[in-house]
Amino acid sequence: MNKLKAQNGIAAILTVIIISASVLILAVGGAYLSLNGLDMAFVYNKQNEARSIAEGCVEEILRQIQMDNDFMSSDFNLSLGDGTCAASVAISGNNRTIISEGTVGDYSNKVKLEIELIGNRIIINSWDEISG
Repeated sequence: MNKLKAQNGIAAILTVIIISASVLILAVGGAYLSLNGLDMAFVYNKQNEARSIAEGCVEEILRQIQMDNDFMSSDFNLSLGDGTCAASVAISGNNRTIISEGTVGDYSNKVKLEIELIGNRIIINSWDEISG
């Protein structure tokens, strides 16, 4: 009878160890997924911030063009909040191509805008996010 109790005790200890190991593995996996999710959210937020800065730069350039139809720049820089933007404006007749890159830390986002000037009106033909 003592031998049977000893075997039951060993079986119970092994069961507790296996269940504890399983719970530990699940907890570590859950923590890893949570950290990975936080990292992805951080990157997403920084890229959105960089896009907002690039678009803010484009809006400032559009304001400059509205004040001076001949506005052109190959080296337009602006600091906005925690980031900066660098942009260029190319002229081809009544058409303008604006490329703006917003940067926040190690994260950047670039937009390209094609516009047409008709008198004092600015017509936006395209506004795209570009890679590189």
